[in-house]
Amino acid sequence: MVTRRAAGVLRPQVLSAAAIEPQISPVPSSVRDALADPHWRRVMEEEYAVLLANQTWDLIATRLAGFTQRPGVDYDETLSPMMKPATVRTVLSLALSCSWPVHQLDVKNAFLHGILTKTVYCSQPAGFVDPAHPEMVCRLNKSLYGLKQAPWAWYHRFAMFLAKLSEDAGDPVADPTAYQSLAGALQYLTFTRPDITYAVQQVCLHMHDPREPHLTPLKQLLRYLRGTVNYGLLLHRSSSTKLVVYTDAD
Repeated sequence: MVTRRAAGVLRPQVLSAAAIEPQISPVPSSVRDALADPHWRRVMEEEYAVLLANQTWDLIATRLAGFTQRPGVDYDETLSPMMKPATVRTVLSLALSCSWPVHQLDVKNAFLHGILTKTVYCSQPAGFVDPAHPEMVCRLNKSLYGLKQAPWAWYHRFAMFLAKLSEDAGDPVADPTAYQSLAGALQYLTFTRPDITYAVQQVCLHMHDPREPHLTPLKQLLRYLRGTVNYGLLLHRSSSTKLVVYTDAD
Protein backbone atom coordinates (compact mmCIF):
# COMPACT_ATOMS: atom_id res chain seq x y z
CA MET A 1 0.00 0.00 0.00
CA VAL A 2 1.33 3.45 -0.95
CA THR A 3 0.45 6.20 1.50
CA ARG A 4 -0.03 9.85 0.59
CA ARG A 5 3.19 10.77 2.42
CA ALA A 6 5.24 8.19 0.48
CA ALA A 7 3.79 9.52 -2.77
CA GLY A 8 4.63 13.10 -1.82
CA VAL A 9 0.99 14.10 -1.39
CA LEU A 10 0.46 15.80 1.96
CA ARG A 11 -3.17 16.74 1.46
CA PRO A 12 -5.93 14.93 -0.39
CA GLN A 13 -6.88 16.39 -3.72
CA VAL A 14 -10.01 18.46 -3.80
CA LEU A 15 -12.10 17.52 -6.82
CA SER A 16 -14.64 20.06 -7.99
CA ALA A 17 -17.87 19.15 -9.71
CA ALA A 18 -20.04 21.45 -11.74
CA ALA A 19 -23.57 20.88 -12.97
CA ILE A 20 -25.51 22.89 -15.51
CA GLU A 21 -29.22 23.10 -14.94
CA PRO A 22 -30.96 22.37 -18.24
CA GLN A 23 -33.50 24.83 -19.47
CA ILE A 24 -36.93 23.39 -18.82
CA SER A 25 -39.89 24.76 -20.69
CA PRO A 26 -42.90 25.54 -18.51
CA VAL A 27 -45.95 23.35 -18.87
CA PRO A 28 -48.28 25.16 -21.30
CA SER A 29 -51.83 25.84 -20.26
CA SER A 30 -53.24 25.85 -23.80
CA VAL A 31 -52.46 24.69 -27.32
CA ARG A 32 -51.52 28.25 -28.28
CA ASP A 33 -48.90 28.40 -25.52
CA ALA A 34 -47.49 25.02 -26.58
CA LEU A 35 -47.18 26.10 -30.21
CA ALA A 36 -45.38 29.28 -29.15
CA ASP A 37 -42.70 27.33 -27.26
CA PRO A 38 -40.02 25.92 -29.65
CA HIS A 39 -39.43 22.84 -27.48
CA TRP A 40 -43.10 21.93 -27.27
CA ARG A 41 -43.54 22.78 -30.94
CA ARG A 42 -40.81 20.32 -31.92
CA VAL A 43 -42.39 17.52 -29.89
CA MET A 44 -45.81 18.24 -31.38
CA GLU A 45 -44.38 18.15 -34.90
CA GLU A 46 -42.80 14.76 -34.19
CA GLU A 47 -46.10 13.42 -32.88
CA TYR A 48 -47.97 14.81 -35.89
CA ALA A 49 -45.46 13.15 -38.24
CA VAL A 50 -46.16 9.81 -36.55
CA LEU A 51 -49.90 10.28 -37.04
CA LEU A 52 -49.41 10.96 -40.75
CA ALA A 53 -47.02 8.04 -41.21
CA ASN A 54 -49.50 5.77 -39.45
CA GLN A 55 -52.31 6.94 -41.77
CA THR A 56 -54.45 7.60 -38.74
CA TRP A 57 -57.05 9.57 -40.69
CA ASP A 58 -58.27 10.63 -44.11
CA LEU A 59 -59.33 14.19 -44.89
CA ILE A 60 -62.87 14.35 -46.25
CA ALA A 61 -65.18 17.18 -47.17
CA THR A 62 -68.10 17.27 -44.77
CA ARG A 63 -69.56 19.38 -42.01
CA LEU A 64 -69.24 18.45 -38.36
CA ALA A 65 -71.94 18.95 -35.77
CA GLY A 66 -69.77 18.60 -32.69
CA PHE A 67 -70.74 16.64 -29.59
CA THR A 68 -69.00 14.48 -27.01
CA GLN A 69 -68.90 10.71 -27.32
CA ARG A 70 -71.97 8.93 -26.00
CA PRO A 71 -71.54 5.60 -24.20
CA GLY A 72 -73.32 2.72 -25.89
CA VAL A 73 -73.72 4.72 -29.10
CA ASP A 74 -70.25 5.90 -30.11
CA TYR A 75 -68.29 3.41 -28.03
CA ASP A 76 -68.89 0.33 -25.88
CA GLU A 77 -65.91 -1.17 -24.08
CA THR A 78 -63.27 1.17 -22.65
CA LEU A 79 -61.51 -1.13 -20.19
CA SER A 80 -57.89 -2.10 -20.83
CA PRO A 81 -56.94 -4.84 -18.33
CA MET A 82 -53.69 -4.39 -16.43
CA MET A 83 -51.45 -7.15 -15.15
CA LYS A 84 -51.41 -7.55 -11.38
CA PRO A 85 -48.07 -6.90 -9.64
CA ALA A 86 -48.31 -10.34 -8.02
CA THR A 87 -48.43 -11.91 -11.49
CA VAL A 88 -45.30 -10.03 -12.57
CA ARG A 89 -43.43 -11.16 -9.48
CA THR A 90 -44.55 -14.75 -10.00
CA VAL A 91 -43.34 -14.82 -13.61
CA LEU A 92 -40.00 -13.27 -12.66
CA SER A 93 -39.56 -15.83 -9.88
CA LEU A 94 -40.26 -18.68 -12.31
CA ALA A 95 -37.84 -17.20 -14.84
CA LEU A 96 -35.15 -17.01 -12.17
CA SER A 97 -35.75 -20.57 -10.96
CA CYS A 98 -35.85 -22.06 -14.46
CA SER A 99 -33.10 -19.85 -15.96
CA TRP A 100 -35.48 -18.46 -18.55
CA PRO A 101 -34.42 -15.42 -20.57
CA VAL A 102 -36.51 -12.35 -19.82
CA HIS A 103 -37.14 -9.70 -22.47
CA GLN A 104 -38.85 -6.35 -22.13
CA LEU A 105 -40.45 -4.40 -24.95
CA ASP A 106 -42.33 -1.19 -25.40
CA VAL A 107 -44.74 -0.37 -28.21
CA LYS A 108 -44.34 3.21 -29.35
CA ASN A 109 -47.57 5.12 -29.84
CA ALA A 110 -49.48 2.05 -28.70
CA PHE A 111 -52.95 3.61 -28.82
CA LEU A 112 -52.47 4.54 -32.49
CA HIS A 113 -52.42 0.84 -33.44
CA GLY A 114 -55.93 0.12 -32.20
CA ILE A 115 -58.58 -0.74 -34.77
CA LEU A 116 -61.88 1.12 -34.52
CA THR A 117 -65.16 -0.74 -34.96
CA LYS A 118 -67.21 2.43 -35.49
CA THR A 119 -66.73 5.47 -37.72
CA VAL A 120 -65.32 8.49 -35.91
CA TYR A 121 -64.88 12.03 -37.26
CA CYS A 122 -62.89 14.85 -35.69
CA SER A 123 -61.53 18.27 -36.56
CA GLN A 124 -57.99 18.72 -37.82
CA PRO A 125 -55.45 19.21 -35.00
CA ALA A 126 -55.06 22.81 -33.90
CA GLY A 127 -51.89 24.31 -35.32
CA PHE A 128 -51.61 21.60 -37.98
CA VAL A 129 -54.55 22.34 -40.23
CA ASP A 130 -53.89 21.49 -43.86
CA PRO A 131 -53.55 24.91 -45.56
CA ALA A 132 -54.81 23.45 -48.85
CA HIS A 133 -57.95 21.99 -47.26
CA PRO A 134 -58.75 23.90 -44.07
CA GLU A 135 -62.47 23.12 -44.38
CA MET A 136 -62.02 19.34 -44.39
CA VAL A 137 -62.34 17.08 -41.34
CA CYS A 138 -60.60 13.89 -40.29
CA ARG A 139 -62.22 10.49 -40.63
CA LEU A 140 -60.25 8.19 -38.37
CA ASN A 141 -58.88 4.97 -39.79
CA LYS A 142 -57.30 3.92 -36.51
CA SER A 143 -57.60 4.68 -32.85
CA LEU A 144 -56.37 8.01 -31.49
CA TYR A 145 -55.40 9.42 -28.12
CA GLY A 146 -58.39 10.98 -26.40
CA LEU A 147 -60.98 8.51 -27.67
CA LYS A 148 -62.91 6.71 -24.95
CA GLN A 149 -62.38 3.34 -26.63
CA ALA A 150 -58.67 3.87 -27.42
CA PRO A 151 -57.34 1.77 -24.49
CA TRP A 152 -59.67 -1.13 -25.23
CA ALA A 153 -58.97 -1.00 -29.00
CA TRP A 154 -55.23 -1.37 -28.38
CA TYR A 155 -55.72 -4.14 -25.82
CA HIS A 156 -58.06 -6.05 -28.16
CA ARG A 157 -55.60 -5.96 -31.06
CA PHE A 158 -52.68 -6.98 -28.85
CA ALA A 159 -54.70 -9.80 -27.30
CA MET A 160 -55.73 -11.10 -30.72
CA PHE A 161 -52.07 -11.14 -31.79
CA LEU A 162 -51.07 -13.14 -28.72
CA ALA A 163 -53.93 -15.56 -29.33
CA LYS A 164 -52.54 -16.33 -32.80
CA LEU A 165 -49.22 -17.30 -31.22
CA SER A 166 -50.92 -19.87 -29.04
CA GLU A 167 -50.66 -23.53 -29.94
CA ASP A 168 -54.44 -23.96 -29.89
CA ALA A 169 -55.15 -20.87 -31.94
CA GLY A 170 -57.82 -21.29 -34.57
CA ASP A 171 -60.98 -19.89 -36.04
CA PRO A 172 -63.95 -19.39 -33.71
CA VAL A 173 -66.54 -22.16 -33.86
CA ALA A 174 -69.57 -21.49 -36.03
CA ASP A 175 -72.00 -21.97 -33.13
CA PRO A 176 -70.49 -21.18 -29.70
CA THR A 177 -73.85 -21.91 -28.05
CA ALA A 178 -73.73 -25.56 -29.13
CA TYR A 179 -70.24 -25.95 -27.66
CA GLN A 180 -71.26 -24.31 -24.40
CA SER A 181 -74.44 -26.37 -24.13
CA LEU A 182 -72.61 -29.65 -24.71
CA ALA A 183 -69.83 -28.76 -22.28
CA GLY A 184 -72.44 -27.85 -19.67
CA ALA A 185 -74.19 -31.20 -20.14
CA LEU A 186 -70.89 -33.04 -19.67
CA GLN A 187 -70.26 -31.04 -16.54
CA TYR A 188 -73.58 -32.26 -15.14
CA LEU A 189 -72.64 -35.83 -16.12
CA THR A 190 -69.58 -35.75 -13.85
CA PHE A 191 -71.90 -36.33 -10.86
CA THR A 192 -72.24 -39.97 -11.96
CA ARG A 193 -69.06 -40.21 -14.08
CA PRO A 194 -66.21 -38.97 -11.89
CA ASP A 195 -63.68 -40.53 -14.29
CA ILE A 196 -64.24 -37.70 -16.79
CA THR A 197 -64.03 -34.86 -14.25
CA TYR A 198 -60.60 -33.62 -15.30
CA ALA A 199 -61.31 -33.91 -19.03
CA VAL A 200 -64.56 -31.95 -18.66
CA GLN A 201 -62.78 -29.30 -16.62
CA GLN A 202 -60.29 -28.79 -19.46
CA VAL A 203 -63.10 -28.56 -22.01
CA CYS A 204 -64.95 -25.96 -19.93
CA LEU A 205 -61.91 -23.68 -19.84
CA HIS A 206 -62.76 -22.52 -23.37
CA MET A 207 -66.50 -21.97 -23.00
CA HIS A 208 -66.12 -18.18 -23.19
CA ASP A 209 -64.36 -18.30 -26.58
CA PRO A 210 -64.46 -21.79 -28.14
CA ARG A 211 -62.40 -22.34 -31.27
CA GLU A 212 -62.11 -25.10 -33.83
CA PRO A 213 -59.15 -26.91 -32.16
CA HIS A 214 -61.17 -27.07 -28.93
CA LEU A 215 -63.75 -29.28 -30.63
CA THR A 216 -61.27 -32.15 -30.95
CA PRO A 217 -61.02 -33.03 -27.22
CA LEU A 218 -64.76 -32.50 -26.89
CA LYS A 219 -65.46 -35.08 -29.60
CA GLN A 220 -62.89 -37.46 -28.11
CA LEU A 221 -64.68 -37.23 -24.79
CA LEU A 222 -68.00 -38.08 -26.43
CA ARG A 223 -66.47 -41.12 -28.16
CA TYR A 224 -65.05 -42.27 -24.83
CA LEU A 225 -68.46 -42.02 -23.19
CA ARG A 226 -70.07 -43.96 -26.02
CA GLY A 227 -67.53 -46.77 -25.64
CA THR A 228 -67.94 -46.97 -21.87
CA VAL A 229 -71.70 -46.51 -21.60
CA ASN A 230 -72.10 -49.90 -19.88
CA TYR A 231 -69.24 -49.36 -17.45
CA GLY A 232 -69.69 -48.18 -13.89
CA LEU A 233 -68.23 -48.00 -10.42
CA LEU A 234 -69.46 -50.73 -8.07
CA LEU A 235 -69.45 -49.79 -4.39
CA HIS A 236 -69.36 -52.61 -1.82
CA ARG A 237 -70.30 -52.41 1.80
CA SER A 238 -67.30 -52.20 4.10
CA SER A 239 -67.00 -52.61 7.84
CA SER A 240 -64.15 -50.10 8.00
CA THR A 241 -64.22 -46.41 7.21
CA LYS A 242 -60.46 -46.14 6.78
CA LEU A 243 -59.20 -44.74 3.51
CA VAL A 244 -57.18 -47.21 1.46
CA VAL A 245 -54.95 -45.87 -1.30
CA TYR A 246 -53.33 -47.90 -4.08
CA THR A 247 -50.44 -46.56 -6.10
CA ASP A 248 -48.12 -47.72 -8.83
CA ALA A 249 -44.50 -47.76 -7.67
CA ASP A 250 -43.29 -47.28 -11.24
